Amino acid sequence: MCEQNSNAMLAISTSPINSIVPFASALLYKYGSYNPFKVFGITHLDVARGRTLTGSALQVNPTKIYVPVIGGHSDETIVPLFSNISPNCCMDDTQTHMLTKFLRKSGTEVVNKKLGNDSATLAMAWSVNEFVDCILDAIRGAEVMVNAYTANPHFGTKYFSGPTLVGSNGIIQPCYDFSMNDYEHALLNNALPIINRDVIQGEEYVQIFESISKKI
Repeated sequence: MCEQNSNAMLAISTSPINSIVPFASALLYKYGSYNPFKVFGITHLDVARGRTLTGSALQVNPTKIYVPVIGGHSDETIVPLFSNISPNCCMDDTQTHMLTKFLRKSGTEVVNKKLGNDSATLAMAWSVNEFVDCILDAIRGAEVMVNAYTANPHFGTKYFSGPTLVGSNGIIQPCYDFSMNDYEHALLNNALPIINRDVIQGEEYVQIFESISKKI
């Protein structure tokens, strides 16, 4: 990519996204072709799961509702903002806490049910397809909203996931501040140090990767 098309948008779906995106970004930077506005970790699956779980709980069409999901892309860093659900729905604390737990654990549950031999391949394939379709629309000139883990300084981390506005030249507006209730604030505060740890691990792996490459 650095040699053939350094201006391309790079969308990453490989887990662990919290670390792989910083790793890829650091590698691109090392080779002089890093553009923070064009590197994305695909977290659209978290939003799709949020819609599905909420729609099932409220007995409504999941395509008619939207739940922002911010933070990272792991059990401990996914932060669904049910207080920002659209259209506004009446949900009590028990429901939101239960749905948050289900959403955070859904990826792990799929792996466990497949006895560790696979992950949510079909769901991930669908979410990647949706994401890429949106990015293609952006390249053609539209402004689109996607859920992505990107370079983002607004929350005290170098990278952060959430609703991201994208245009033909890449990111226009990364995820920014949301109104949150106390429960969501607590989830986010617990997630931030984990995201920071994951970012550091990804960036440090560049040195290991370079060392291994020299030996091959």
